[in-house]
Amino acid sequence: MKKGELTLIAFADFSKAFDTVDYSIVIRKLHAIGLSKTALLWILSYLSNREQFVQVNDKQSSLRDVLFGVPQGSVMGPVIFNLYANDMQDCLRDGSTCFQYADDTTV
Repeated sequence: MKKGELTLIAFADFSKAFDTVDYSIVIRKLHAIGLSKTALLWILSYLSNREQFVQVNDKQSSLRDVLFGVPQGSVMGPVIFNLYANDMQDCLRDGSTCFQYADDTTV
């Protein structure tokens, strides 16, 4: 700023980001960084075979399979999301710096 140059920062908190995680992409990225087959199977097991329902007042929906997303409120959720979104920096063409933790991003 002392040089009269423009300084700009953007903060992003992606809405429903944890709900958008595609399991196949997570596993592919984890394989690419060298996780063992055992670790990959453990993580896939952690993400798979989950069900959810919606309740409003005293009405409850039937159980539905959860086909994507990471469990929120868990220790592994932010870790898996970080690995899922770790290449966001590669999308910046102008040499900007990108800082990420889970669904909070600063560019």
